[in-house]
Amino acid sequence: MNEIRFTPALDDLIAAYQLHQLAVLPRFAAWVGVIGLIAGAGMFALTEGAWMAVAIFLFVLLTATGLAILVARFWTIPRLARKAMTHDKSLSADYVFNWDTNIAKASSDSGSWEQALADFPCWKANRDTILLYRQTQLFHFFPTRAFPDGALRDDLIAAVKASGVSSSWPPR
Repeated sequence: MNEIRFTPALDDLIAAYQLHQLAVLPRFAAWVGVIGLIAGAGMFALTEGAWMAVAIFLFVLLTATGLAILVARFWTIPRLARKAMTHDKSLSADYVFNWDTNIAKASSDSGSWEQALADFPCWKANRDTILLYRQTQLFHFFPTRAFPDGALRDDLIAAVKASGVSSSWPPR
């Protein structure tokens, strides 16, 4: 059974939240696009074909959406991560995470869990962190810095993939 040990740091939680935001972004963008098209079509009908009004509306919508994403990524996420680290003492605990080809286990002073890898509905990874989702808004995160080498990190990803866990979001 493979094992890593780590104590989550603020930067680890921020990286996990930011990776989650990237997972959520395509669905968010699709909703904004659908709403924009419906509203744009309505404006076009109400303004009797005034393309300029529709173009201005869509430009403002896209600009506001882009600003909202940037504010979330660089202001809201770090703020929420600091708050979570302050209020949830278990995030400051020392963790031991074990896995093999079938089972994942974690333990700390505040508790433990064990789950079959195949029971995770989804996973995501980037250069900073690995997320194992339990549901759409709940995930376990494992910072890359916790892995002593890239081979062990790659082994976890290979075990998750071999268990048939999807890397597409949202979890099914």
